[in-house]
Amino acid sequence: AKDAIDGYLITRGSLAALSLLARGISDSSYRAQSISGPYGSGKSALAMYFARLLDQTSSDATRQEARRCLGEIGEQLVPPFHQGYIPILATGTRENLGNCLINNLVRSLQKSGRNRLLQKLLRKHKPSISGNGGSTRDVVALYEDLAKLSVQEDGALGIIVIIDELGKLLEHAALRPEESDLHLLQEMAEAASRSNRYPIWFITILHQQFSQYASRLGRRHQR
Repeated sequence: AKDAIDGYLITRGSLAALSLLARGISDSSYRAQSISGPYGSGKSALAMYFARLLDQTSSDATRQEARRCLGEIGEQLVPPFHQGYIPILATGTRENLGNCLINNLVRSLQKSGRNRLLQKLLRKHKPSISGNGGSTRDVVALYEDLAKLSVQEDGALGIIVIIDELGKLLEHAALRPEESDLHLLQEMAEAASRSNRYPIWFITILHQQFSQYASRLGRRHQR
């Protein structure tokens, strides 16, 4: 939303985080990031600010103001006018991670009016999308194909995937490990880290460290 840009207060901490994220422009190994910290520390606002800065639909005035405020980091991070990424934004609930990623992909594309892209994905991935599920590989392939289509068909630079409240998904995994494949987190991170021609950013937000959730999981999930 426009509010994610207007009135956002740039702090020393947010500059440091944006500087790290900016490295993902030229180095795909920085496109998988996890932001963690206590409630109220501005993690969600930072992620939304980042998504809006790089959004394909952001206005030229927004980009110019961001470059002015961010200086050298802004020059690295903010794309030229009419260029940018397609954001897929999710807020975790107590559900299966794969379902969360599929449902929010559909919701984000519909909300941004990118129904043509969604229809193209449906032709290839209809069982996963319509069935609200699929294997780990199916979900990753869905996102890789969206990144490819975003560049080839929509003129975007790639996609940005942000999962806020990841802890809710981890809590679900702790309660129902038989229904949750947390390996999908690793697979999505690896897909982002190797995304060269068709960039994928994969950013998750946690309010406590992974270890706090892992303590209630079996050994396989802990690893």
